[in-house]
Amino acid sequence: SSIRRENFNILEFQQALSNASSNEEGGLQSASLIDRHLVTFFVPFLPLKREHIRVCINQQLAI
Repeated sequence: SSIRRENFNILEFQQALSNASSNEEGGLQSASLIDRHLVTFFVPFLPLKREHIRVCINQQLAI
């Protein structure tokens, strides 16, 4: 099932990305970058539309 972009939790998304990249066939499970613990952070990227940029800006301004 698909999840609306607005409902993503960044931590859950990072964990899902990490798991998928490590466990999928052809992924990073046997890569030396992973074996040597050189990847310390996964940055999720979704293409942004104008409304998403506005939401990001508003969230940062609220901090």
